[in-house]
Amino acid sequence: MKKLIVLLLLANIGYSQYCPALGPDQILPCGVGSTTLTANLSQCGVGGPTPNQTTNYSASPIAYSNQTNTGTQLFMTDDSQQGPFNIRFTFCFFGQTYTQFYVGSNGWISFSPGQPTTFTTQTIPTANPLVPRNCIMGPWQDWHPGIGGQIRYQTSGVAPCRKLTVSWTNMPMFGCTSNQGTFHIVIYESSNYIENYIQNKPACLQWQGGTATQGIHNAAGTIGIAVPGRNSTAWTTTNDAYRWTPTGPAVIPTLTWYQVGNPVAIGTGPTINVTPNGPTQYTCHLTYPICNAGWSVCNGGTSLGPDTVLIVPGPPIPSTGPINGTDTICYLSSYEMYDVPAVANYNYLWSSVAPITSGQGTNIITVDFSSFPGGFIPGAIQVTPEANGCTGLPVTIDLFILNVLPTIDPIGPFCEYDGSVILNAIPVGGIFSGVGVVGNEFSPSNAVGTNIINYEYTLSGCMFDTTTTVIVNPQPTLDSISPYNPFYQVCEGDSIVTLFTALSNLPGYNEWTFMNTTYQQDDISISFETPGMFPLSVVHYSNGCASSIQETVITVARCPELLFYVPNSFTPDGNEHNNTFQPVFTNGFDPYDFHLVIFNRWGELIYESYNSAEYWDGTYNNTPCPAGSYTYKIQFGFKETDDDQVISGNVNLIR
Repeated sequence: MKKLIVLLLLANIGYSQYCPALGPDQILPCGVGSTTLTANLSQCGVGGPTPNQTTNYSASPIAYSNQTNTGTQLFMTDDSQQGPFNIRFTFCFFGQTYTQFYVGSNGWISFSPGQPTTFTTQTIPTANPLVPRNCIMGPWQDWHPGIGGQIRYQTSGVAPCRKLTVSWTNMPMFGCTSNQGTFHIVIYESSNYIENYIQNKPACLQWQGGTATQGIHNAAGTIGIAVPGRNSTAWTTTNDAYRWTPTGPAVIPTLTWYQVGNPVAIGTGPTINVTPNGPTQYTCHLTYPICNAGWSVCNGGTSLGPDTVLIVPGPPIPSTGPINGTDTICYLSSYEMYDVPAVANYNYLWSSVAPITSGQGTNIITVDFSSFPGGFIPGAIQVTPEANGCTGLPVTIDLFILNVLPTIDPIGPFCEYDGSVILNAIPVGGIFSGVGVVGNEFSPSNAVGTNIINYEYTLSGCMFDTTTTVIVNPQPTLDSISPYNPFYQVCEGDSIVTLFTALSNLPGYNEWTFMNTTYQQDDISISFETPGMFPLSVVHYSNGCASSIQETVITVARCPELLFYVPNSFTPDGNEHNNTFQPVFTNGFDPYDFHLVIFNRWGELIYESYNSAEYWDGTYNNTPCPAGSYTYKIQFGFKETDDDQVISGNVNLIR
């Protein structure tokens, strides 16, 4: 900064020696935050030359000075080149920018790879592919680093005023190896000057005529600027120096403005309007393109350099707002925070319909609304800013104290096998939670027992909730009906009485269904008199929940049809087998309606019986009958009807 500043006192110090000059510091009036700065360029341009573009050059002799180079040494063979190597700054050559270079053993540096390593010189400019181009020749001649001497390069200085020096020291000449040359090529950052210092360059006339070229050559081979008399001619020199100075169109700098301490430009041109947030220093200076970026630093004149100016904005009329904070207060809230954007040195005067619990005078307060009922409160909170003796306009905020009482539609009780039901509550849009709740559905199968369902409803950041109780009763289990799938036979006039039971795990009652009739009783007794298949089912109910149905089928069959067997022979020989003749009847015939008679071959009645349990032992009047065939006739009645049947046949008596 060019002078000391006290905010309320400006020093009246001249500024004409600065370039550009920006005039005195400014304290702006109260409420004024902007001003226009104007740069005075009358003191600029007194110093060094104006830079020119590198589209062309002029060559001129300069005073010789000894050069030293302790940089990187290159070990090169005869007729060779090495690179690329970093220049370490941006260098412009014939209108192009470069950051790397290549070294030819025969005394040149180039900014393009793949240059020819020809040892016989030619005049420049030329498009001959055997001539190095885009290069600086200092001089180009057949040097022989393979047998001695040193080649080094070194970047020295401080940005943006650095230089690159490439040196050939005590370098033998090919064909005259006892003759040694020492020379240096120097290129400069920002100015793009090229200098060539030759401490000693002997002759070697017996090799290639001893010709050498000292100059610069563009990439197209269309421009070559050689030192007079040294363009592929035989020559010698000692303690000699030349400079190539860019002579293209003048480089027009841009007047660029900055806030001191911030490298980012804020504008260009002779004037700029600034609106500082507080005391702020500004400056401006002439900026150049990348090829001459440091020109002002490296080639400045006798002025003190860019001026700075301090701008102090006038005290603003205090203003604030809006008030930040919720405009909807949850019922019974005891801690609500409100704030306005903080401004240094502001005092904030707050008022509220509710008690302010902290923060009076600051930009943040807390308020207790716990004693206020629900409803709308216009202008509930107000704040007025004060600063530098100025009072701003008050800012207010309207509030609404929100009080919602949600309700849940009652549901249940349920049985665990019931399907899911939709939960409904007022207001809609809340969240249900609890055992068995998925989304807005309640699934009884996952919630056996007594369940508490919660409903949370959020509105404007306020949460209101309520609960309801839902009972889910378990499904009872029921054992199989006992007896299970029984089979009975019943004859005419008979009946079968059976007691059926089914046990459950829970108290309640059984509901039996038989012959389309329902009975509520623990057990059921049923009488069966006719044949058929009779389904019987039962369900157990407990707390209104039904068990799975249990079923059985009772099969009742009629007594079998009449079956009988009459032997066709017998052997009354006294052994234990087949000694008597007796018809065999099954159930179904009437044993009290039975008559058996047996006749011999002459038709005489020899045996008669009315008892089906009796038998003929083959005798007549206690006398054994002779072997032979005898005729029988059997008359019997059916037990279930009054019908009679007669059967007859023959039986063989064998002795």
